[in-house]
Amino acid sequence: MDMISERIQSANSEFGKNFNAIHQFVAIIDEGKIVCINLAGVKIMGFQTEKSLIGRSLCEFMDREYAEVLEHKLGILLDEPEGLPLKLKAATGNKVDAKMWVTRWPKGDPSSDEFLVEIHDYSAHMRAAQTLRAQEQYLSQIISAVADGIVTVDEQGIVTTFNKAAETIFGRSFTDAVGTHINAIIPELTYSAECDGEQTPHQDVFFERTDGSSVWIECVGRWFSVGESHTLTWLVHDITERKLLDDQRQQVLLEAEDQRARMEEQAIATAELAEEYYTMKSKAESADKLKSRFLANMSHELRTPLNAIIGFSEVMKEEMFGPVKNQKYVQYLRHIHSSGSYLLNLINDILDISKVEAGAQDLCEDNINIQDVVSDCLEMVRERARKSSVTVGATIPDDFPLLYADQVRIKQILLNLLTNAIKFSKKGGKVSVQIDIDELDRVVVQVSDDGVGVAPEDMKTAFEPFGQVADTMTREQEGTGLGLPLCKSFTELHGGELSFESELGKGSIVTLLFPPDRTLGL
Repeated sequence: MDMISERIQSANSEFGKNFNAIHQFVAIIDEGKIVCINLAGVKIMGFQTEKSLIGRSLCEFMDREYAEVLEHKLGILLDEPEGLPLKLKAATGNKVDAKMWVTRWPKGDPSSDEFLVEIHDYSAHMRAAQTLRAQEQYLSQIISAVADGIVTVDEQGIVTTFNKAAETIFGRSFTDAVGTHINAIIPELTYSAECDGEQTPHQDVFFERTDGSSVWIECVGRWFSVGESHTLTWLVHDITERKLLDDQRQQVLLEAEDQRARMEEQAIATAELAEEYYTMKSKAESADKLKSRFLANMSHELRTPLNAIIGFSEVMKEEMFGPVKNQKYVQYLRHIHSSGSYLLNLINDILDISKVEAGAQDLCEDNINIQDVVSDCLEMVRERARKSSVTVGATIPDDFPLLYADQVRIKQILLNLLTNAIKFSKKGGKVSVQIDIDELDRVVVQVSDDGVGVAPEDMKTAFEPFGQVADTMTREQEGTGLGLPLCKSFTELHGGELSFESELGKGSIVTLLFPPDRTLGL
C-alpha cells in the first residue's frame, strides 16, 4: 500500500508539474465550478493564487451574453473544433479577448460531468490586428490626402492604386482606372516591367485627358517587393503651371536682355548721382559738426559773463552791502537777475543739445531711488505751481524697485516736464506724476496735465530744437523750445522711449519707458 501511495503521489506531482507548465489557461470544471486551474490561468484571470478561483463558476468572469449560454452547459462546445470566441473579465478590470475549447475529463468518458477547459489569450493578437487596421486606414487617408498623384501597378502593368489627386490629374475615376493597364491611361509614358528595385528616371509627359483638356505631368517611380510580388509606385505631379511659367520666364528673359543696356546706362547715371549725394552729405555733416562746435564754444564763452551778471545782480538785489534807495533800481535788478538766469538756462540747454548731437554726452549711471528723485523735483517746482494756482502730486507704489540711470539727467527730464506742465496749465489745474512697472518689467513714468494741450499738426514741431507750438509774438508763456527735445534725447541715451499724447484744450501726457534691464530688485 505504501508503494501504491507513493506512486499515486508521484503521479500527482508529475501531473501538477505538467499542468502548470502549460502556458495557456487550463482548468478542470465540475458541475460548472473550477476544481483545478494551472498557474497561467490564474495569471490571465488577474489573481495571485489558484485558491481565489477554486469553487467559483467560470461564467462569473465572462460577459453576460456568454455566461447565459454556457452556465452548466459546457458540453455544447465539445464539437467546436474552432473554439468559442469570448471576452473574459480579469480581476484587474481588464477585458481579455480569448478563445475557449472544451474536452471531457477524464478524456473520452461520456458519463463524466467534468470538463477540461482550455482558453487561449488572443488580446495581444487582437491589439496587433487593430493597430494594423488603424495603420492601414491611416496610410490610406495619407495617400488620399497627398497633393500629388499616387499610382501603383503590378508586374503586368495593371493599376492597383489610384488616389484622389490622381483622379484630378488624369481626369479618371478610381473605378475607371483600377484594373486598367497603365499604358491605356498614359500612352506617352515610358514603362519598364523590370523589377530591379531602382528608381525610374524622371519623365515629363504631355497628354490629353478624356475630356479633351491637356496637361503636363512629371512622373517618377520605384519598384517595391513584398514577398514574391512586385509593385511599381508612380508619384505623379501636375507641372502644367510650371511649364507655362517657364515659357513666360523665357519671354521675360528675352525682354530683360533688351532692357539690360538701358539699365547699364541708368546705373552709370545713378552712380554719378550717388557720388554727388555722398559729397553733399559729407559737407552737410561737416557743417553740422562745425555748428555743434560753435554752439558749444559760444555757450562756454557766454556762461562766464552771465554768471557774473547773475551773481552781482543777486548781491545788489538782496542789498548785501547797503540799501538801494531808489526802488525802481531794485525792480530793474530783479529783471536783470531773472533775465540772466533765463539766459543761463537757455545756454545750458543749448550746450546739452550740442553735446547730444555731437555724441559727446556721457551718462554717470548708478542705482537711484526714483521716489526720492520725484519728491525732490516736486519740491523744486512747488513754489512755481503755487504762484500759478496749480496742484502737483505723484502716485508711486510702495517698495518701488531701484532704477539704474543717471540721476542728474533723470531729474533734468522730470523738472523740464513738470515745468512745462505747470507753465501750460490753467489756474486751478492739476499736474500729476505716476510711476509704475509694466508687464515687461519696464519702469514707466507719466507726467500729465489738464492744460491747453497741443494740436495734432503741431506735435512734430514740439520735438524739434527751438520749436515753438504757438507764434512767438502771441504765446503767453516764455520758452526756448528745447525742453521736450532734451527730455527725448536724455531718455534715448538711457535706451528708453518718450511718447507724447495731447489734445487741444484738454491737456497732455508724456510717457517715459526705460528698458527692463534698468529695473533692479525684481
